[in-house]
Amino acid sequence: MQEIKINMGMFDYSVNVLIGNIKHVEEYSKHIEPKNDYDYPDAQGYCLDGDNGVIIWIPKFPKTPIEYAVLCHECVHAAVRMLDTVDVPITKETDEVLAYTVDYLVSEILEKQKSPQLRSKPRKKPKTS
Repeated sequence: MQEIKINMGMFDYSVNVLIGNIKHVEEYSKHIEPKNDYDYPDAQGYCLDGDNGVIIWIPKFPKTPIEYAVLCHECVHAAVRMLDTVDVPITKETDEVLAYTVDYLVSEILEKQKSPQLRSKPRKKPKTS
């Protein structure tokens, strides 16, 4: 199981992304009852309450558009839970806060994983004559 930890800065809140076999998810939080919190066999991801924040589970690091969409989907759940914890309601007036929070989560996950699709390729040296 790979784990990516994201500290949400000034909020006492964290997002732990677990990538791998779902059988090991309950080992990461005393709040998760085995199989009760994630009993949807066809799910491609979950956002669960953790000890001091949330746990996002995905079976593997995204490579396809649908897998990236699942990651973003779970990040929205995580962002909404965090904002609820700090009493920020989701409204038209606060949707930018939600958008930036999701942006931050997705960016951090991708940066910490360093997906091959996102790595910058080394520049080729110009040919000299």
